[in-house]
Amino acid sequence: MNDDFRAAMTQATATVRGGDPLAATRMIQAALAGNPGTTAAASPATGPAGPGLLPKVRRVYDKLRRKPQPEPTDKPRIRPGRHDTPQGSRAYRLFVPTIPPADGRGGLVVMLHGCTQTPESFATGTRMNALAGALGLHVLWPEQPRNANRMRCWNWFEPDHHAPGAGESAILTSMVRAIAQEHDIPRNRVYVAGMSAGGAMAEVLIAADPDLFAAAGIHSGVPAGLASSVPDAMALMQKGPAAEAAPSAPGNPGSGPRRIVFHGDADTTVHPGNGAAIAAMIGLGRVTEGTTNGRAWTRRTGPRGEYWLLHGGGHAWAGGDPAGTHTEAAGPDASAEMLRFFRQTPEGAS
Repeated sequence: MNDDFRAAMTQATATVRGGDPLAATRMIQAALAGNPGTTAAASPATGPAGPGLLPKVRRVYDKLRRKPQPEPTDKPRIRPGRHDTPQGSRAYRLFVPTIPPADGRGGLVVMLHGCTQTPESFATGTRMNALAGALGLHVLWPEQPRNANRMRCWNWFEPDHHAPGAGESAILTSMVRAIAQEHDIPRNRVYVAGMSAGGAMAEVLIAADPDLFAAAGIHSGVPAGLASSVPDAMALMQKGPAAEAAPSAPGNPGSGPRRIVFHGDADTTVHPGNGAAIAAMIGLGRVTEGTTNGRAWTRRTGPRGEYWLLHGGGHAWAGGDPAGTHTEAAGPDASAEMLRFFRQTPEGAS
């Protein structure tokens, strides 16, 4: 097949896709007759290639029409899926990047939406796909259906779902392991983040299966293990952890996944004492202050974590896209800061 003929076939293929099979047939006729640049109108039976060409034209045309077209390689892909386990199943969306990791280190970021949110609205508000995609990272967006919780909340407060190996905890950790294995992502490149109920469930997951995740991002969430019913959950959200329940010092800050925590001190949906309680478990020392996009903040850091207290911040993902839900443009970009933190080594955290 010479270059002119190959070019003519490419043009004919594009013409078929454009919805003009007759014009494509004429191009094929001309190419087979040795005149690939000719597109003049001609009858398929009596055109320039002669009356005996029609069967051959039809065969070539049918082959072009039936040939599977490759997916574009210049656009990221969102792949829907469903993961089934003995404990139940959940749908998900998987963002697959099209560029190699920026530093040769791939990874998987698991994003757990909050109540009333969907994976799509959470993705829009956090812009995590664009940010992670620029680094060559996959992003997994599990979905909580209404038949599991009418407000689409993850059931982080129910013993049947937060105990290791039970309910949603088991479904999600199994899903994460399967996706990571499919894409050859090692454990030290698997991260989990969530907003509100999603942040609470992220805490549940790293408590239930600490060896699965390298780090976690908790935005406006609550500590794991402090609620076992709806009344418990409401009290925790409205008042924060009770003094006797809230940890006052890190249990073992050198073990388990590292954490980065964001919480607004004006959050009236989830009491900011919850963010402070999580921070107390990871051992933080150095304090810095600043203002980003009109929002003042105080940041405490240590080798195993960070805690951003957003002054005047409500129940919203900081630095997010207003086109999403439960987001605000003010403040540091929580998504970008989480990715920075995730990709640091523990020794490099500061």
